[in-house]
Amino acid sequence: MKKKLILSILFFCCGIVSAAPAHDNPLWQTWEDTPMIREWKKLVAEEAWKNNTIGVDHDVPVPWIPLKIDGTTVSVWGRDYIFDGKALPVQLISQKENILAGPVYFAALINGKWVKSTPGSGKITEFFDDYAVYTGSTEIAGIPVKTRFKIEFDGFVWMELEIGAAPGNVKIDRLVLDFPVNKDVARNYLKPSDTFTRKDVRERWGQVTGNGKLGALNPGWTSIFSLGNEKVGISFCSEGVDGWQAKKFDRRVEWLVNDGEVTARFNFVDNPPAGRMAAAKIEMGFNMMPYRQLDRKLMANFIYSWDASGWAYDEIVKSPSPAVRIVSPYFVGLDEVAKRPSRSDSCAPASIPIPRNPERFMNFMAKARKDKPGTRIVYYTVGDLHTDYDPVFIDNSAAWKGGTDKLDVNTVYEFLRKKRGTLRRICGWNKDLQDYKVFLHVYWAEKLGLDGYYWDDQVYTSCLNPDHPEHNKFDCNGKSLVKRPVRAYREMAKRIYKAIKKRNPDAVFIGHVFPPYVPFSDMVIDGEVLRRLSGDHHYYTRFVKPEDVAHFYFASRVDGSAKSLLPEYFGDYYTGEGSKAATNAMFSFLWMTDMNVWFCQCNAKVLLHRFVHPRGEFGVHEAEYLPYHRQKMAIAESENVYCTVYRKPDKVLIVVSNWNTKPVKDLLTVNLEELFPGKSTGTLYNLKASFLDTKKPVKMSLLPAEAACAAEINVEIPAEDFLLIEIK
Repeated sequence: MKKKLILSILFFCCGIVSAAPAHDNPLWQTWEDTPMIREWKKLVAEEAWKNNTIGVDHDVPVPWIPLKIDGTTVSVWGRDYIFDGKALPVQLISQKENILAGPVYFAALINGKWVKSTPGSGKITEFFDDYAVYTGSTEIAGIPVKTRFKIEFDGFVWMELEIGAAPGNVKIDRLVLDFPVNKDVARNYLKPSDTFTRKDVRERWGQVTGNGKLGALNPGWTSIFSLGNEKVGISFCSEGVDGWQAKKFDRRVEWLVNDGEVTARFNFVDNPPAGRMAAAKIEMGFNMMPYRQLDRKLMANFIYSWDASGWAYDEIVKSPSPAVRIVSPYFVGLDEVAKRPSRSDSCAPASIPIPRNPERFMNFMAKARKDKPGTRIVYYTVGDLHTDYDPVFIDNSAAWKGGTDKLDVNTVYEFLRKKRGTLRRICGWNKDLQDYKVFLHVYWAEKLGLDGYYWDDQVYTSCLNPDHPEHNKFDCNGKSLVKRPVRAYREMAKRIYKAIKKRNPDAVFIGHVFPPYVPFSDMVIDGEVLRRLSGDHHYYTRFVKPEDVAHFYFASRVDGSAKSLLPEYFGDYYTGEGSKAATNAMFSFLWMTDMNVWFCQCNAKVLLHRFVHPRGEFGVHEAEYLPYHRQKMAIAESENVYCTVYRKPDKVLIVVSNWNTKPVKDLLTVNLEELFPGKSTGTLYNLKASFLDTKKPVKMSLLPAEAACAAEINVEIPAEDFLLIEIK
């Protein structure tokens, strides 16, 4: 093997242009020579991934159910898409709640007046357990429009709209597609931001109080554009603005507040160049929230992701909360790798789930599961990027890469010898690469016995490969535009999800808040962007509002994914004395939500002792969650002090959060009769209170006039901190 490796390097240095066979690539020295690695090298040398059909079937994975058809209504888990034989949806229903205030329609602005499209007609043309296709036709101002909707088992809908050219005698100033959303549904919005300035980041989410728009975003515009309330909602996505016609794209998507509705408007034609509207094909997608049934047991799992040792690992093992362990990658040069002893649980290159020594890694997994029964072990990976450590990727980089990087073996090998590896842009439209990624992830999940994957950076990177001119799109003004392969990445993730869930229904996939992809994430993490609100100089929770707990950005129950916050403090707020106060401030807010946490960059002792351990001990995921704005059972007198209730039949947890920058002495009034419905007066009289995290008793004074139905508790809450009061 050593001789082959030396010869391989010599050949490259002599200027041989063709790529080495994958099994002889010098990058293989990243891994140790073990039986499992040798087996993998044989498979990739045979190109076993090519044209595989893994996950390409009509099976419906848990937790969804097969589609149902009733006339021209298509139903998936918890949601109905009602067409009533028309060209466009007339109603969308989620959890028995009407999303729309009226049918979806096209509208055209002609000579200063708006004209709506005709109802048109349509029918179901394809139907399987996992998807259905509905096609229709309509017209607006003499312009023919053909519609096609593909509705998948998770509720995701992809629309294809073929719009004819305007008649020669008709000048179309604007042509829009309107979704009139019920005002009671469209209370909150979630959108991307133009920049990472404090103002733009804070405006990513909020309450719908007036008209708004997404602005002239770099075209991935609606990857996270959603409208919703605390129970249901609707999200939209696009791959770009291919086919859209406008002199400016500064209002490509708007929401307009009217009586009883908030209209989500998509401006396909907006004062087109030369004043003429051409024929176009426009595609976009949407889905209704929740995307899936919420797994409350999974909400109990906190996440950790490094080689926890000493007291931290002992604390994690002892914690009553179950854990999900993310196996983290590391990036070092090959010279550095050669000096290191093998690390039992680390993956040398990011984005591919192949440990340096798979056999030893399996021993690590066995130990972790034995130390803490119920532990799920998932592997860090990246769907829309790929590491330059992977010999297979480098050997196929001419077709697979999505950037302008020079990725021949000789160049990459010399780079990796001494420097860190890099996650490289890939071409998401390349089917061979999609097949490889699916084969790679499903194969290693099964061989290693993984519990799933953590998908990082799902931002749907576009292809900039100069050898792929077909991916270089231009807008109506002749400017190059970004087109993101949303469906291709989504399809790849779906195939992997289906295949692994078929083998292991309890597998766990972790992702980020991108609606086209979220349905295939059992758990969702976010929070990194919050540090953009304040940098390293303030608590970022000072830029979050108490009412944000009602927002689906911070709520698992709305989209159906078990959410966790990724704390990301640096400097003194991470490792210094200031870390205690900063972490307490963060948890003062987090306890008000139903989110869990990623054990990450904040004060670890505060995180474990005041959040992870108490949540597990009380069994928060089994309790009824009552946020401050939906309960009057526990009330504080002071301003900016809020009570959150977690209620179980035999005990209650009251979290008192102080949002003031100074300590507060307060008087809590608790309605015991409502906190413990159906309990006798004698039982209420004998209830005791204590601090959940310290076990110290709390004096609770019954109000005599209320016959033991109410009580008062005097509390003192530190600045930007919280108290955990258990009554049982």
